[in-house]
Amino acid sequence: MVNIDLILKGYDEAFLRLRTQRDDAKISGDSKSLYIPLVETLGWADVIEEFFDERFGKDWMLKLPNSKSDYEQVILGFRYARNVVHHRWAVAVELDSKIPLFQDWCWKLTLESTRPQPKNRAAYESKLAGRALRHTFKDLHKIYGSARKYLVD
Repeated sequence: MVNIDLILKGYDEAFLRLRTQRDDAKISGDSKSLYIPLVETLGWADVIEEFFDERFGKDWMLKLPNSKSDYEQVILGFRYARNVVHHRWAVAVELDSKIPLFQDWCWKLTLESTRPQPKNRAAYESKLAGRALRHTFKDLHKIYGSARKYLVD
């Protein structure tokens, strides 16, 4: 049976592959190859988001301790990106302009939506836009771990 532990394991393993391959990319100078584990990690994040939404409602992150600000904003920003790109993550991310040794995949500064989502758009702009995805993944890891502890147990 698929449960939250299995889903979280998928996310953690994908994020570990991304971190490991990022170290390799620093040596080889091939940051473009990080797109593969990056999209995999985004996919798992989406599955986790849907899991918590279906079981605990769209405001599940507000049920976590100390979550009223940062947790909510990261999740709302992620939702905005996902809803705008509809799993076409290449529309939402880009390599920054640093030299290959220090290059990162970052959220694009702007994502235009055809549907009004002012709350989620503001969260995207304040918490994700222009930021390296690896930092967002670290935030999501903390949020998901907290949700696992406080909502599922």
